[in-house]
Order: sequence, then structure tokens, then C-alpha cells
Amino acid sequence: MIRQWTTTVPIGISAIAFAWYGMTLLASRMMAPDFERYGLPRLRALTGVLQLAGSVGLVIGSSYRPLLLASAAALALMMAVAIAVRARCGDATATMVPAAALCALNLYIVATGW
Repeated sequence: MIRQWTTTVPIGISAIAFAWYGMTLLASRMMAPDFERYGLPRLRALTGVLQLAGSVGLVIGSSYRPLLLASAAALALMMAVAIAVRARCGDATATMVPAAALCALNLYIVATGW
């Protein structure tokens, strides 16, 4: 029972977070200024689609382990890139905490999914 909670809860948190951020990127211009500041305005919609796809992959992957591992690994990589982009722009460390937490969470999912 504990094993189920230690995997189900992180998957749920990650899936909800990436679904929320993905939808925000696609449905709202709220984050457009950030992507312009990063020099990546054309990647905002693609990032949203990839985050939604990763979220769906986590949910479906709960029943199909290869998809779970691929989705979690891809989302962790996306967050590692997000941290690097923010660092390159000179953002404060505190602004990188959400990306770092989601990166770590998805690495945990990969590690426990083996």
C-alpha cells in the first residue's frame, strides 16, 4: 500500500502541474513576456503542447510503464532546460525553484519506475 502512495502521489502532482502549465501556455498570454525575455517566443505554444502531452503520458503511463518512464524523463529534461534558460537570463535562484522541484519529482518517478 505504501509503495502505491509513493508512486501515485508524485505522478498525480506532476500530471496536474504540467496540465495546468501547459494549458496556461496555450490559453493565456500571461507567460508570453517570459518567453520573449528568454528569446524563445515561438516556443511557447510548443512548450504548452509538450507539457500537456507529458501530463497525459504520465496518466496513461500509470498503466503502461514504458510510457510513464518516457514521459517523466522528458518532463525532467524539459525542466532542466528551463533552469538553464533562466540561469542564462540571469534570473534569481528563487524563480528556478518550481522547475527544479518538478525536475526532481519527475526524476524520482523515473527512479522508482525501474
